[in-house]
Amino acid sequence: MEYSTSAHAKFILTGEHSVLRGGGALVFPLNSKQVKLNYTSTPDLLTVSFSGESEESMSIIFWGLLDSALTLIGRYGEVIKGKIYIENSIPLGMGLGFSAAICVVLTKFFISLGWIEEGNLVAFATKLEDYFHGKSSGIDVLGVTSDECVFFSGGSAKKNLVLPWRPKFYLMYTGHVSVTAKCIKKVQNLALSDQCYATDIDNEMSKSVLLAKEALELGEEGFEQLCASMEAAQLCFEKWGLVPPAVSDKIAFMKQNGAAAVKLTGAGDGGYLLGIWRQSPVGSLKDILLELN
Repeated sequence: MEYSTSAHAKFILTGEHSVLRGGGALVFPLNSKQVKLNYTSTPDLLTVSFSGESEESMSIIFWGLLDSALTLIGRYGEVIKGKIYIENSIPLGMGLGFSAAICVVLTKFFISLGWIEEGNLVAFATKLEDYFHGKSSGIDVLGVTSDECVFFSGGSAKKNLVLPWRPKFYLMYTGHVSVTAKCIKKVQNLALSDQCYATDIDNEMSKSVLLAKEALELGEEGFEQLCASMEAAQLCFEKWGLVPPAVSDKIAFMKQNGAAAVKLTGAGDGGYLLGIWRQSPVGSLKDILLELN
C-alpha cells in the first residue's frame, strides 16, 4: 500500500481568542506552506522520518500525537507497520496552523486505514488538536482543509466565501515565537480578574469579524472598512496584553513602509503580523514579506 496526503497552512484575518467562546472568525488558506505525509506499507515496525522545518521537534511531536490519536479511537498500542515520511514547510509556533495541518494529515492517514470515517475528518482532527492547545475551536482545521476564505460563526457553522476581490495581504515575521497555550491562558486569566472587561474585548473582536466579512463581500470599495476591522482586532490584542514592545516596533515599521493596517495573526505575543497594502510593496521590503495571493 502506498498513500500520500497533505494539508496547507492558514492565516486568520480576525476573530482570534474570542472564537473559543462562541465568537466568529475569518480564516484564509495559505497554500505555499504545507505538511505532506507519505506512507509505504512494509512488514517491518513503523519508522518515521522527517524533513523541512523543525525536524528535531517534529520527531518528538509526531510520536506523542500518534499515541494521542490511537487513544482517541480506542487503538492505543496498535502495531502499525511500514514507513512514514513527513515533509514540512509550515513554521512551528508562528500562528500559521502547523498543529492543525499535522492533525489533518494524520487523520487522513487513519481514514486511509479504515479506522475513521471520511465524514469525520474535521471533527476528529479538531479533537486531536486539543493535544496542542487544551481546547481547539476548530477554526484552524477549517482553514487548513479549505481552498477558500471561511467564515466560522461558532460550533460547526461555517460558510465558504467566494470573494469578488483579492486584498493585497502580506505576512511579516515578528522575530518571536508565539506559544498558543500561553496566550490562551493569559486571556483566560484576564477574564478571571475582570469578566466584564474581558467580555467587552470579545464583543469588540466579534464586531471586527462582521465588519471584515462585509468588507470582503463588498469588493475593493470595502478596502477602508477592511482596514478598520483589522485595526479593531489589533486593539483587542493590545487589551489582552499580547503585543510586546518589539512587536509594536515591527507594526510601526510595516506602516512606515506602506501598510494601511497591520495586526497579529494567530495567538499573539509573536509569530506573524498580517498587513494589507493598497498597492503591492516594492524593493527590499517585498523580500522580507510573505505574499498571500
